[in-house]
Amino acid sequence: PESQLLLSEKEMLGFYITSHPLARFEKELRTYSTCATTDLRSRADGEEVLLGGIINKAKFTVTKRTNEKMAIITLEDLVGSVEVLVFPSAYVKAAALVKVDAVVFVKGRLSLREDEPKIIANEVVALESVRMKYTKAVFVDLVTMGLDMAALEKLKKVLPRYPGSIPVYLRFIKPGGKKTVLSIGNAFCVEPHEGLIRDIEKIFGPDVVSFKA
Repeated sequence: PESQLLLSEKEMLGFYITSHPLARFEKELRTYSTCATTDLRSRADGEEVLLGGIINKAKFTVTKRTNEKMAIITLEDLVGSVEVLVFPSAYVKAAALVKVDAVVFVKGRLSLREDEPKIIANEVVALESVRMKYTKAVFVDLVTMGLDMAALEKLKKVLPRYPGSIPVYLRFIKPGGKKTVLSIGNAFCVEPHEGLIRDIEKIFGPDVVSFKA
């Protein structure tokens, strides 16, 4: 299996050859991460960041004062890695997610007080949950040339199947690349469900749906 192959490459050589285990999640990482690991030094100490990646190391220990369980993990994104401290208040809510090879998003406070940046985690979120938790808007790209009203009517019927609180915007792309963005109103707010993407792409084709975090 690809996951075992990549793990073996990493263990033997210290890097991946076949591909990066996060390559298939690149779109989600770029959409929802507020920065990459290589950008952390340019941020402010104490700034809140949201960063997605794969856990490649996990050490479990307990706090000296209260003897509560916590974790120290290394989170790797597509360009580097960072140490993340998951203190008891965050660990107790996400213990099942804190394991090697898990793909997660970490939200926390950036610490630049030592030689290497660290993140003090407030929460750890599963990859499949980040879209539901952090999406602020849904965009549907529509090429105006050849666009017909029947397709728009189908879209009008699809959106109510996934009722929610996230606004939907139609981004009309005209010949020459000029774009016009149209909000379609609160009556068509949605939940950013995987089924929503699938049903819209059945009408207009692949890669027409994008999310804004």
